Amino acid sequence: RARAETARLALRLTERSAADEVRRAHSALSRALAVAAALETALGLALENSELQAADYKNGLVTNIDVLNAQNSVLQTALSLQQAEARAAYAAVELDIAAGTEKR
Repeated sequence: RARAETARLALRLTERSAADEVRRAHSALSRALAVAAALETALGLALENSELQAADYKNGLVTNIDVLNAQNSVLQTALSLQQAEARAAYAAVELDIAAGTEKR
C-alpha cells in the first residue's frame, strides 16, 4: 500500500513537472515570436529611414556618414531579426518536445 501511494505521488509530480515544462516552453515561444514581430517592424522603419537618408544626401542635407549609419542600422536590424526567427524556431521545437508532439 505504501509503495502504491509513493508511485501515485511520483506520477503526480511527474505530471506537474511535464505541465510546467510545456508552460515554460510555450512562454518562451510566445516571447520569441513577439521579439521577431517587433524586429520586423523595426526593420521596416530602418529601411524607410535608410531610403530617406539617401534622398537627403542627394539633396545635400546629410553626410555620407549619416547614410552609412542608416544602412548599418538596416543590416544590424536584419541580423537581429534572423537571430530572433532562429530562436523562435528553436523554441517551437522545444515546445513540441515538451508537449510530446515532435516530428521524427
